[in-house]
Amino acid sequence: MRAISLSALALAAALLAGCAGNETKQDAPDIPEQELYQQIQQALNNGSYSAAVTKLEQLESRYPFGDYAEQAQLELIYGYYEVNNWEQARAAASRFIRLHPDHPQVDYAYYMRGLAAWQAGRFSLESLDLIDISRRDLGATRDAYTDFGEVVRRFPESPYAPDARQRIIYLRNVLARHELQVADFYLRKQAYVAAVDRGKWVLEHYPRTPATRDALAVMVEGYLGLDMRDRARQTLALLIKNDPDNARLDGDTFEPRYVDAEPLTLDRTPGSGVSELTSNTPMGSAANQQQDGASGASLPVGQPPTADLPDSTDPDMGNAPIAPANAPRPDTSQPAGR
Repeated sequence: MRAISLSALALAAALLAGCAGNETKQDAPDIPEQELYQQIQQALNNGSYSAAVTKLEQLESRYPFGDYAEQAQLELIYGYYEVNNWEQARAAASRFIRLHPDHPQVDYAYYMRGLAAWQAGRFSLESLDLIDISRRDLGATRDAYTDFGEVVRRFPESPYAPDARQRIIYLRNVLARHELQVADFYLRKQAYVAAVDRGKWVLEHYPRTPATRDALAVMVEGYLGLDMRDRARQTLALLIKNDPDNARLDGDTFEPRYVDAEPLTLDRTPGSGVSELTSNTPMGSAANQQQDGASGASLPVGQPPTADLPDSTDPDMGNAPIAPANAPRPDTSQPAGR
C-alpha cells in the first residue's frame, strides 16, 4: 500500500511540474517584431546564419502580417542559402514569387532560386566527365538555367542580370555538351533513333554553342546506323559547311566512330542537290531539314528560355571559369511594409 502511495505521489508531482512548465512557456512574452528583426540583422552581420534562420522563422511565424514579414521572407532565402540548405532556399524563393509577384525585389527571389539550384546541381556539373551517364541528374542545373533566363528576360535592368547572363552562357554550353555525351552513349548502345533525336534537341534548344557542330556529326552517324544514307548525306553537307575540321571528317568523307558502316563521302557532282543545301541552309535550321518522323528518345522536359545572349561558339567558353556563387543580401533600405 505504501509503495502504491509513493508511486501515485511521484506521478502527481510529475504532472504538476509539466503543467507548470507549459504555463511558463505559454506566459513567456513575445519579442516585439522590430526588436526581433534587429536581432536578425545583427546575426546576419556577424555571419551567424543558423541563428539568423531560426529567428527569421520565428518572426515569420509570430508576425505573418507584420511590417517586416515580406523582408523576412527575402532574408530567409538568403539565410537558407548561407547554411547550404539549397532546397529550402529554392522553396522559400518559389513561395515569395508566388505570394508577391509584383514585389520590387522579386527579381532577387528569381536570381536566388537560380543560384540555389546552381549550387544544388554543382556536383553533377563538376563531375560531368566522371559519373556514369546513366547516374547523372542535371535537373537542378536545368532549373538554374531556367531561373537565370527568367531574370534576364523579365528584369533586364536588374543588378542581378549581368551575372545571370554569364551563368546562362556557361550552363547552356555545359548542358549542350551533356546532351552530346548522352547521344554518344546511345550510339554505342545502337539506339540510333534516340541518338539522332538528341542531336536535333541540341540544334533546336542550344543554338550558337560549340556543341551544335558535333550534334550534326552525331546525326550523320545515327542516320548511318539506321541505314538512311540519303538523310546522312544531307546532314553531312551541313556538317562540312559549318565544321570542315570536325574530328570525324577526312576531307569530304565522314568516318563513323561507333557505327559499323562504310565511310560516307559527300557527292558534289552537279544535280546532287548538295551545293544548294550547303549554300542556303543555315546550321540553326538543320534540325528542321531532318523530318524523318523517328522518335522515342527520352528527351529533357521543357524548353530552355530564349534569352538575348551573345554567341558562345568559342570551344573553350563552355568550360570557362565562372565567378563563385556568392549570394548577395536583399536590399534592406526599406524593410517595413507599412
